[in-house]
Amino acid sequence: MSLLRHLLATLLFLFSFVHAQTDTPIPLDHMQKNYPVKGYFAKYGEGDFDWLYFSSSGNLYKLDGIDRQNRSLKWRSLSPYLRASFLGNAIEVQERGNHPRLDDPDLKALVDRIKNKIHPINGYFSKYGQDKFDWLYFSIKGKLYKLDGIDDQNGLLEWRVLTPTLEAFVQNGQLFITRCDTQTPPKDKNVTKLLTQIKIDNYPIKGYFAKYGEGDFDWLYFSSSGNLYKLDGIDRQNRSLKWRSLSPYLRASFLGNAIEVQERGNHPRLDDPDLKALVDRIKNKIHPINGYFSKYGQDKFDWLYFSIKGKLYKLDGIDDQNGVLEWRVLTPYLGAFVQDRALNLHQCTKLEEATFIDNIVVNAKYEDSYGISGYTDEHGVFRYTKGSTVKFWAGKIYLGEAKPHPAPKELNVTTPKIVTPLTLAHAPTINEKAIKIASFLLAVDLDDNSSNGIQIPVVGEKPVIPDQQLASDEKVYKKIEILEHNLSIDELPVENLDLPLPPPQKVVEHLKKSLKIDISSSSSSSSSSSSSSSSSSSSSS
Repeated sequence: MSLLRHLLATLLFLFSFVHAQTDTPIPLDHMQKNYPVKGYFAKYGEGDFDWLYFSSSGNLYKLDGIDRQNRSLKWRSLSPYLRASFLGNAIEVQERGNHPRLDDPDLKALVDRIKNKIHPINGYFSKYGQDKFDWLYFSIKGKLYKLDGIDDQNGLLEWRVLTPTLEAFVQNGQLFITRCDTQTPPKDKNVTKLLTQIKIDNYPIKGYFAKYGEGDFDWLYFSSSGNLYKLDGIDRQNRSLKWRSLSPYLRASFLGNAIEVQERGNHPRLDDPDLKALVDRIKNKIHPINGYFSKYGQDKFDWLYFSIKGKLYKLDGIDDQNGVLEWRVLTPYLGAFVQDRALNLHQCTKLEEATFIDNIVVNAKYEDSYGISGYTDEHGVFRYTKGSTVKFWAGKIYLGEAKPHPAPKELNVTTPKIVTPLTLAHAPTINEKAIKIASFLLAVDLDDNSSNGIQIPVVGEKPVIPDQQLASDEKVYKKIEILEHNLSIDELPVENLDLPLPPPQKVVEHLKKSLKIDISSSSSSSSSSSSSSSSSSSSSS
């Protein structure tokens, strides 16, 4: 059986096997609560049944196999011989001082094998209902599973993956569960900004962190390239972390839930007494991990940390006053799980994607009514809270606001909804305001070539001029200067901007072409047909 099947098989320690239909609807809304963690599982060997279960009541068991005749799991209690405690990321097992004699050689070998060791956990279990199969398993990699029953044919458990529909994290001995698609954006605008900046993607795991002591900097970092480091502190002057490489003295390997550290046979002399004490402290041990690190951008603080308890954090910087790292919690607005050595992100706020069409409009600033903000990307795409009104700017020029509306099939865009100059003008047909918005966008287009989209040459306070030839064009800087005016499109004297403006008829033709309006038809009817979705902007969400 696969590792995950065995992991979930352990759930049956409290009840007999009963066949369950996997197509039974799951009461997802009912499960949006927090439930006490009932126990922790750890794998101590390569055998199919080499699993330990430590209950929250303090009892330790070993999975002994499956009793096919009685349709149940077989368990062996180890509590008479061993005592266990939970360390937050592992089960520590110690031999009891006065325990019953171990006359059974197999039991004695088992106790000797697992005693006086730390066993990193693989996951958490909680019970959410009264039925014998109302069990949830949350793995340290961030996936949530629901027990469905037993397959009578092969004797294996049937289970269902609930991630990413349901998100979970562990806190204060509780398993917290929320629906991923019902989160409204947070009030913290710094978090809402991050929700638009961090691309929903899979990011390679760059390394794993493990805490080996109680000190603030008692952290080990094992990189995916195979190097082992110790966190040595914070360089306040350079606003960076200080690291000490341990690879010359120690070799490390990743076990899936822990870092195994071994002393190298021939390593440089350890003349530094502090370094020698450190190496002696962590060598030849297994260090359970606390979380995973991934990089999502180019900035030195564009790092994500995903803890084994299911919380996702973004590195915000360094607190100069206290000399500590600053973190921002992204859970439950961004969901995450680890799979195939990558951190998989998924959106948990009620965000939708839409496209700003006038051909496409790149670098338009936007902000929705929940504070989700950003700039349209190279495809004119932006993300906003479902059902909300979105405001748009070109530079500091306010263009208007509207609710995105369904995209006509003939536009062939990748998003379900769009915004156009007609939408911002609240016009069912091409009117004077829509022409003014489109004319202005054409006038400030970076390369004056609307066939490849309209690129606004400024993002925030910074000009965006990727082409070297355009960088020497005085007209480009005239456009940037105009975009710095803090005005609305209604207040802007477009005809006095000292920029070449296309004649109104050309703008109308441009709109018809961009929005796939039949140019051969009459202005009124063609505008109406192309704007059928635009006119629905006030009623769609």
